[in-house]
Amino acid sequence: MGLLLQILFSVVASQAQQTGTIITVHGALGVWEEPVAGPGAQALFYAVEGEKLKIEGPVKNGFRKVSLVPDDGMTEGYVRDKDLRRSERLGPPLGRWGFGGGMEYNYLKQQREPFSTADDVSYRPSAYLSKHMDPFIAIQRRRDNFWRIVFGRKTVNFKGTAKNDIAGSKAQDVTLDLSFWSAAFQKAWNPWRRRPVYFGFDFEVAKATSQKLTLDRVVLPTEANGLPYYVGIQALAGVNVFLHKRVSLYIEAKGGAIVSQSPAIFELSGAAGAMYWP
Repeated sequence: MGLLLQILFSVVASQAQQTGTIITVHGALGVWEEPVAGPGAQALFYAVEGEKLKIEGPVKNGFRKVSLVPDDGMTEGYVRDKDLRRSERLGPPLGRWGFGGGMEYNYLKQQREPFSTADDVSYRPSAYLSKHMDPFIAIQRRRDNFWRIVFGRKTVNFKGTAKNDIAGSKAQDVTLDLSFWSAAFQKAWNPWRRRPVYFGFDFEVAKATSQKLTLDRVVLPTEANGLPYYVGIQALAGVNVFLHKRVSLYIEAKGGAIVSQSPAIFELSGAAGAMYWP
């Protein structure tokens, strides 16, 4: 059985020796500007799982000249011959699903409408501001031009002031604390082949599970059936870097609005996460 496998591997590896052969990348392969590696060497890009490379030349200093298929005229370089052989021996390509999570920072701002308390005193609040960081988990399809689903438990801590309609009264502190379960769908594109930058949009739906309204340290009653839904859309931009063929890190920034509330809530977010590719 061992001899049979060796013969099979040698046959597959020999295919990588033939100029013009097209191979499917298993794992990730560094494509270099010149047939050298080490300090000072310039990597053009990394061919990722499932992409195809065409071998353009014979072995030179342990490297093979290759080009990406389909060829855009800008993705031609050199790959270590031993890496090509290893890629051919890895078997079926890795899955195109990634799983992970991270932390997200959210900044929210909303201009609130006037409200009244049970004693018929009217209050005109200032803008509410919330700053909070929460964890999330994520599932991603594809490594570039991807879509991603994000689930999280989010906390909103709005703070502001409110002044009532009684003559001579001073502004009082107001806090509104809400907890949400949220789900977001992200779609992003990588416009530059050699840069790990992506752009896209984020559509999120969140349902509040609790809320607490406090006026000058006094908890005000709220309606049990008045827990809000947040529906928001944001533009996003990020950078995704592979530390290993199975591990990637990303950071991204988002900006947009929660449009289901009136007035709409302005939202800025920043996230950092890690993904594992089984």
